[in-house]
Amino acid sequence: MQYLGWALIALLAYTFVAPLVSLATNDIPAEVVIVVTNGMLVCTAPESP
Repeated sequence: MQYLGWALIALLAYTFVAPLVSLATNDIPAEVVIVVTNGMLVCTAPESP
């Protein structure tokens, strides 16, 4: 049941993605923002057994 805490933290953190991406695209091209955010998701994803 410990994973529920981590899932809640991830859910709360993910709610900030859309507003931050919106702010970032004011100064940076959208393609760069997409590559960086998707790269962050891939790097933090757990490995499959």
